[in-house]
Amino acid sequence: MGDALPAVPLGSGRSARQVVALDRATCALLDNGQVKCWGDAPGYGVRQARGDEPGELGDALPAVDLGTGRTATAIAGRLGGMCAVLDDGTLKCWGDFVPGIGDANARGFAGGEMGDALLAIPLGGGVVTGISHGFTHVCATFAGGAAKCWGRNSQGQLGLGDTQDRGLLPGEMGASLPPISLPAGRTAAKIFASLGGAIASPNVGTVGHTCALLDNSRLVCWGYDANGQTGVTDTGKHGRPPERWGTPSRSSRSSRALGRHGSRRFEKNGRPHRRRLPLPFRRRDALL
Repeated sequence: MGDALPAVPLGSGRSARQVVALDRATCALLDNGQVKCWGDAPGYGVRQARGDEPGELGDALPAVDLGTGRTATAIAGRLGGMCAVLDDGTLKCWGDFVPGIGDANARGFAGGEMGDALLAIPLGGGVVTGISHGFTHVCATFAGGAAKCWGRNSQGQLGLGDTQDRGLLPGEMGASLPPISLPAGRTAAKIFASLGGAIASPNVGTVGHTCALLDNSRLVCWGYDANGQTGVTDTGKHGRPPERWGTPSRSSRSSRALGRHGSRRFEKNGRPHRRRLPLPFRRRDALL
């Protein structure tokens, strides 16, 4: 470590603006808007490790093909999936699970699947400003502060008041995908989809939760809540349809990625425990 640890070579004169660590790969958004990935990385048309042999990185590592003339402004990913917000305000995703194009097929591991052949996620118009990639759901924010989520929804993590998946079948995206109903008069500054995971329990399956940092620096969360990760302390039931959301659990002027199965977990006598928050953070006014 220390001075003996070399920097990752990204190419002549290039620097990283954003980094995403996947399960078996790493991707970087470079200062020129290109995206480069190494390891067992999706997006290169073949499953092949890059960076484990001399001479594979730096200028020798090609950028992911996002389409003719396109560059990225933001990236997000999880496990083997990646998404990039493009310079024209659209969104493209690739990897081993790509909801939003009418199926959940892998893309970017075979020839001819990237570049102009990779369709933008149909979100019904609007300029995408932010992206968060959870375990099996993806969320985006738009210019003007609207937010949408799609993918698996077994615990209400899409914030649509039901547990119906979106984006895995034709006709579920675009104008058919409604925005999340946030508190009255509020917009989303950022959104965070948890890494979630799979729970070996009947009627649970794949889980996840979502949090939105609002324009007034308040935080609202919904979805899987077995460990109190939504910040509403009166229930441990799975899922949280919007009509049962509580007010934000605490003010926040900073943000952090959501971990697997929870934003924060406490232990009491060796068992999961949801810590009661001090007033005024225990309010439960409905967010309709």
